[in-house]
Amino acid sequence: ADFFKKVEVLYNDMENLGLNQEQKMVLKKLYNGFVNNGIALGEAEQARMREINMELSSLSNTFGNRLLAENNAFAQEFGVAISEYGGAMASTEDRALREKMFKAYASRGNNGNENDTKELIMKMMALRVEKAALLGYANPAEMILHDKMAGTPETVETFLAGIIAPAVKKAKAEIAKLDATNAKRAEKAAEKAKENLPIKQAIFEFLVANGTKTTAEIAKGVEVLEGSAPKASAMCRQMVDGGMLTASEVSVKGKGKQKAYTAV
Repeated sequence: ADFFKKVEVLYNDMENLGLNQEQKMVLKKLYNGFVNNGIALGEAEQARMREINMELSSLSNTFGNRLLAENNAFAQEFGVAISEYGGAMASTEDRALREKMFKAYASRGNNGNENDTKELIMKMMALRVEKAALLGYANPAEMILHDKMAGTPETVETFLAGIIAPAVKKAKAEIAKLDATNAKRAEKAAEKAKENLPIKQAIFEFLVANGTKTTAEIAKGVEVLEGSAPKASAMCRQMVDGGMLTASEVSVKGKGKQKAYTAV
């Protein structure tokens, strides 16, 4: 408390001390650090501030643990660590899988399970609003920004308003470009499928002729297991590796050398 009083005296007389810009910044940060920790409050307010800080610390730890659990669940489901999410989204060609990954990533902590964080966030925000009010701020944003370059929430909102329109315009242009690319890919896939139809028909006939599966079973996409039909599986695999069948047209079961391929 005595040290803060000395800092406060210097802070209030800062313009008359002949300090350079860097020294003023250091003094401001030191003073604001004390104030934002509630040292200038009365005893009752300081006690409440300590309670709020303890509650926020506990809730933050719980939030972190739940988010970690959600991240681990994501990695287990997709085989992709959260840190690799961006790269996986950029390299995954399967559009349905990308959509599934995006939705899972975006909904972490919002699944209504034991790792849901909605209630935690509401409690943390209520405590931060109360903390800001104790320190004389209208809201947490005002408290956070008061010593930053922006200064006020209004400045930030004005800045964001200025970039929203061009950002939306750019996003719409990128969506149109993606739609055009997807349309071209669909056309090429249709042409390729048409060209390879006789080849795929030959595979189907091979499977039936060898008694591996009936025509009805193949139509349903029944899997051909390794061992029961190694020749049929090997033939399907060669077609996939050669680009004559796509992954979506072949059902794959097993790993490594035990993989079995079935035309669907």
